[in-house]
Amino acid sequence: MQIGILGTGVVGQTHATALSGKGHSVMIGTRDPAGTLARDKGSAMSPLPFKEWQKANSKVKLGTFAEAAKFGEVLLNATSAGGALPALKAAGVEPRGELYAAMLDTKQSWDELVLRHAPDEETAYR
Repeated sequence: MQIGILGTGVVGQTHATALSGKGHSVMIGTRDPAGTLARDKGSAMSPLPFKEWQKANSKVKLGTFAEAAKFGEVLLNATSAGGALPALKAAGVEPRGELYAAMLDTKQSWDELVLRHAPDEETAYR
């Protein structure tokens, strides 16, 4: 099966690795493929730069959000909560119909909830 994934972060990388390892053809999409490959640093969640991850996962193709959406028989949105709708729009996808699955970054959601409701910053970070 051909699978398009929106988002090159650790969630997108993890799914791409697993799906490719099961024999699926995978394309991972980003706003700016050249910029993604040019980064020399990873993130707190994924310490390897994307280009290093891609070397280890060379069967996974890299493209724009729109290319990944067109490529996939199935499209997985692995962007952050705030980036989900902009990524779909950049992919040329108009959300409609039913939502069959939603994945939430519960760590991020929990942290935001604690920060919003803690009486002070010291308590929030305890």
